[in-house]
Amino acid sequence: MNEKIIKNIIVFLFVAVCFSSCVSRRFYDNRDGAFEVRNNIAELEEKQCEATIENSELGNKIERSRELTKDIRYEVEGRTGDIEEFEKILRRIRERNRKTNKHNE
Repeated sequence: MNEKIIKNIIVFLFVAVCFSSCVSRRFYDNRDGAFEVRNNIAELEEKQCEATIENSELGNKIERSRELTKDIRYEVEGRTGDIEEFEKILRRIRERNRKTNKHNE
């Protein structure tokens, strides 16, 4: 009976050793997957950093375009005033020409 128990213990230990080596090989082989995941995370961090930089640059471009738009509006409104003033000057010149033409007739 003691021999039977000893055989069972030996068989159990043999199975346990075999099973643990299979499991350890799987974890050991999964190391490549862990490296791949780390590399993917590093790439993702790089892309996120690039996207943040591009977003910042885009924000700056938008701000500059707003400033340019304000400048253009100011110039257009100023030009509108110049055009109105030019029209007044032309009216005065035409009125003077009419008066001079009436006097010359």
